[in-house]
Amino acid sequence: MEPQDHKIQAIIEYANKVLDATGLQNGASDMEVFWLEKEGRPCVVDLNGRWTALMWHDGLALEKETVGNDQITATINAYLDGDAFEEMPLVPSMKQHGAIIFTMARQTGFLRDIPGLAVAKELPSYSGSYNDGMFVGTLIDKLPTSHPCLFILLAHREKAVVDEDYDRIIGLENSGAWFDIRQLPGNTSLTALRSNFDGLPGQRLPAIAALAMLAVAAVFALVAMSMQKVRDGTEYLAI
Repeated sequence: MEPQDHKIQAIIEYANKVLDATGLQNGASDMEVFWLEKEGRPCVVDLNGRWTALMWHDGLALEKETVGNDQITATINAYLDGDAFEEMPLVPSMKQHGAIIFTMARQTGFLRDIPGLAVAKELPSYSGSYNDGMFVGTLIDKLPTSHPCLFILLAHREKAVVDEDYDRIIGLENSGAWFDIRQLPGNTSLTALRSNFDGLPGQRLPAIAALAMLAVAAVFALVAMSMQKVRDGTEYLAI
């Protein structure tokens, strides 16, 4: 967001008033502000006295690319380096335009590949990515509702380039072309799961692990039955 934009200036002024009203004076703050289009004004919906949890890993590099600083360094300087704190502008200026996209799976099944990532890496504004669990060979049995899985970072001097690349990635997501996921039948058994994916490299381990867990569960069930019968006065050997 360009700090010189009239709407962004209004958001910044409003955010500072929120900090004053809540008494938060020192350190970082993670604030979420919505812009109410119909009312033409901002509205705070969340505020925490800490830095934001979504900008770890390569997200810090994206901050440096766009404004020349990052939230961790700025917070440490605020507490420990008076000169560095005084040098920080009240409102940072944009050195580059940037975006972060939280790509998420839209269906359950077996993750065969991530073709969209290969496309993203060739885009002119591609700046990096961070994978937090969406690895090839993963069995997706439950769709995440809030936690993003694969972060894509974009940065470029021209806003139009970032916007175009952003739309390209979102388009791949919406068309189902970002992830290559093989859907499983609703009544898939462990045997069927194993036979369906034996031919896929690197994808046998989840089925093998599931079969091993089933075997262990069967052993525990036998032990429990044996213990129950022992209580009845009959001698059994628990294996």
